[in-house]
Amino acid sequence: ESISFERAAALPLAALTVVQAFDKVDKPTKGKKVLIQAGAGGVGTIAIQYAKNVLEMHVTATASKRKEELVKTLGADVVIDYRSEDFSDVVKDCDVVFDPMSWKYEKQTLNAGKNVLKKDGHYLNIISSGTVNGKEISSLQIGNIFNLIKHKLANFIRPGAIPKYDVIGVKPDGEQLQMVFDLVREEKLTSVFDPQIFGFNEIADAHMYSERGYATGKVVVRIQ
Repeated sequence: ESISFERAAALPLAALTVVQAFDKVDKPTKGKKVLIQAGAGGVGTIAIQYAKNVLEMHVTATASKRKEELVKTLGADVVIDYRSEDFSDVVKDCDVVFDPMSWKYEKQTLNAGKNVLKKDGHYLNIISSGTVNGKEISSLQIGNIFNLIKHKLANFIRPGAIPKYDVIGVKPDGEQLQMVFDLVREEKLTSVFDPQIFGFNEIADAHMYSERGYATGKVVVRIQ
């Protein structure tokens, strides 16, 4: 049993991020509703498969129209074209929101009037960064930290009063990585990488390609 070097390279970081994020979520998860932002991204493609094939959740994902078929193939039950629809007008009463683009979507998601999340739901802010109007922006700004503290305190005082909030930063874990490889063997997970492969001397171009939102799945750089 083997997979390509490219597919193997695209797997560990994204898969561990997903596993560690969903470990925070109350079990059982079967039948619960999850919204996965950036469903065609490197982390999003793994999150869809894990939520559907392992946790048996009902999956809604955001993606562009041209990537809709891929996202459905991975297991999304509903796909929202973020370019033509506002997810906060469409998605209601989710149990979990998995968000690698919190700098863009957190405010709408946590707006109580929108009801994207249930009161006892769970918001997962996946640590990441992006470019907005030519300026790099991260998922750990003052507003994000304020929301983290606010939601932690509120749930400490009165659990379930407002959604739980966790910030997810990946850490090495051999046991979890072995579980990921087992899921790959069972064909419950596979990594998705962009067909545009970059050489080692094109790393800057690879970063730019990713930041502009062109990529599908992970961007792979070939050393040789």
